[in-house]
Amino acid sequence: MGDRRTEVNHPASGITSFTYDALGNVLTKQTANMAEEGKMITYTYDYHRLTGINYPDHPENNVKYYYGGRNASHNRIGRLMLREDGTGAIEYFYGKMGEVTKTRRTLIVPNQAIATYVTQWTYDSHNRLVEMIYPDEEKVTYSYNLGGLLEKVRGEKSYGYDYITKLGYDKFEQRSYLKYCNGAETFYTYDNRRRLSNLAVNSGGTSIMDNAYTFDAVSNVLSVANNASLPQSGNAGGQMAHSYTYDGLYRLASATGTYTGVDSKSASYTLDMGYDNMHRITSKRQHLTQDNVQFNGTLNVGYDLSYTYSSEEGKKFQLESVKDVNYRTEETPEGNNVENGLVYSYDKWKTQARMTP
Repeated sequence: MGDRRTEVNHPASGITSFTYDALGNVLTKQTANMAEEGKMITYTYDYHRLTGINYPDHPENNVKYYYGGRNASHNRIGRLMLREDGTGAIEYFYGKMGEVTKTRRTLIVPNQAIATYVTQWTYDSHNRLVEMIYPDEEKVTYSYNLGGLLEKVRGEKSYGYDYITKLGYDKFEQRSYLKYCNGAETFYTYDNRRRLSNLAVNSGGTSIMDNAYTFDAVSNVLSVANNASLPQSGNAGGQMAHSYTYDGLYRLASATGTYTGVDSKSASYTLDMGYDNMHRITSKRQHLTQDNVQFNGTLNVGYDLSYTYSSEEGKKFQLESVKDVNYRTEETPEGNNVENGLVYSYDKWKTQARMTP
């Protein structure tokens, strides 16, 4: 009658039912597991304000909410003032516009001393964060440009230091430039649909990352290519390229990738995914080839995973078994070759049921 949802029947969790009071507040919630034992979660209110959540087991986890009365200080009249739960309590303080300006978090850890953490926030007249004080008393300040967008972030504890030296934006207010205190600079470029098309990171005159992105008509990522210059011999890093395909429901169907580094290092991989009509993963196959990456030689490694699921009502997304076929071969210039492969099977409790060479 009130257009309120009273029952949800989901293949993964079974039937979850709800009851309401005359004001539309949820009074009870009962999951399929609770229904078997005749238990439920109950909620209490002060008119429309939630005052308590009571669980059928472990009452120490119950939640209580307290609100400020007519004489409450720190702008807490009618607002949430204190919440208590199994982990401890959190107290709230407010500004004149209702913004949270301070929290006092008290944690109760078994067999440990009670710990209290205070965090504070300050806002300007446009409700933008201008200062934050962490529990360790570090103060972080935020500066904005004439357009009202974040421009600089600075910290202070015993001495001052920058986190972000400069932020820049384009005419659509999308980030176009970022400079950290260590001198690293990031440049952002977008296509005509305002999707990220290039992300370049430079530090000390060296290109660390130069990613180019392509998309399909519905904005699924089709490729990512890092075209940064190769590092000097002996250093990590290199050029990478990834490509992705999707099925008719925009689920990842396959992926391929390549890596090119210095000192004759290279690698490539393939990935294939399978799904059923309930969007459950039914198969996952991956193969990786490396040359001179982990050792001087060639590595071929991969696996083929097959998943089956429970047919029992309310447990359709519960894994019934997993079959894992994996292999690994190593070829070195010295002729110390290694070749092995195993087939693993697991039951629904993730216990290894069978292993065959």
